[in-house]
Amino acid sequence: MGFALVGGVQSTKVSFKNSDTVAAARLMGEYEVVVVPANSPYKTLADLVKDIKAKKTALPIAGGNLGGIDHYTAVQMYEAIGLSIKDLNYIVYSGGAQVTTALLNGTAKAGISGWGEFQSQVAAGTLRLLGISSAKKVTGIPTSTFKEQGVDMVSMNWRGLMLPKGTSQADRNLVIRALDVVTHSKSFNDYLVANAAFSNF
Repeated sequence: MGFALVGGVQSTKVSFKNSDTVAAARLMGEYEVVVVPANSPYKTLADLVKDIKAKKTALPIAGGNLGGIDHYTAVQMYEAIGLSIKDLNYIVYSGGAQVTTALLNGTAKAGISGWGEFQSQVAAGTLRLLGISSAKKVTGIPTSTFKEQGVDMVSMNWRGLMLPKGTSQADRNLVIRALDVVTHSKSFNDYLVANAAFSNF
């Protein structure tokens, strides 16, 4: 599970609740980034913020599902610059590939997602990275934080495991012990290093 499931349950008003399950562990986190096409007039996050304030809903921002981390980050960003969700023109896509397509064909002017969704396009020079939603600069990701650029906010996606309703305390403890082994393993931590935006709790 992750942030998207928590937000999705709330936004779609389904009959079940995440609290109906048994939480096991939160395993990793991933910060959000804002990107624009390489030929965009926005060279910095400040450039984008200035135009957002001027154009408000006339400036489309692309990201993932409503209630998910991309949407939440967009709302946080607007609130941090003195706007509200009513000023946001948020276009929903199913994933980073669709967000990238929207950016490159001009449907959206900026996109929000995890670094992994845009990393290859930034490396290829088709997208420009404007900022990351971490509290401090992340090694391996070539951009400054939102906070360093005057947008006072931090947001993080996360992933975890939940167990079926009725799982016993003994069985939950068994899963947690297994996860302790995994998260202390060399392969798990090598993966975190290879994926710069990820962090282990």
